[in-house]
Amino acid sequence: TELGKDGVKHPIFVWGTGATATPTQYRDHFNHIASHGFVVISPNNPSVNAAALKSALDWIIAQNTASGSKFNGKLDTTKIAMGGHSLGSVATFDAEAQETRLTTTIHIAGGSFDANGSKKVKTPTAYMCGLSGNIAKAQCDTDFKNVKAGIPTYYAELVGTGHVDAARK
Repeated sequence: TELGKDGVKHPIFVWGTGATATPTQYRDHFNHIASHGFVVISPNNPSVNAAALKSALDWIIAQNTASGSKFNGKLDTTKIAMGGHSLGSVATFDAEAQETRLTTTIHIAGGSFDANGSKKVKTPTAYMCGLSGNIAKAQCDTDFKNVKAGIPTYYAELVGTGHVDAARK
């Protein structure tokens, strides 16, 4: 609740929303992540893509040195997570293919449509997939199976959780 209290440098979490969703639909999710000390940023884009995620990341990093910014000197720009739900997961794969500043990624109820998402992963990552009526379960499973050797990876199946609920429970 107090940004930078006692000199703390906060890690950054960049979030991509699901298709047609907006950041306000993930408010509880963001509050939970922020309660662990992260600064969360999410593009207000219902068709989020890698460019939007990168732009959000560039903006928040710039705020760490911007005069008058409430984030000035309070961010740990060496600890950056990126993740997303559904389409946001796909955008995260695409962003990580180009991005060198990430330290971890997370994919919730999402997976690439071409089974090549995991080929873009360079950091430790997590896959969380709902089991009940999750339209992206097959893609999530395929991407997990295609993780490159040597990449620390976590996989969870969320029992009693569907596609939309996976990012909200």
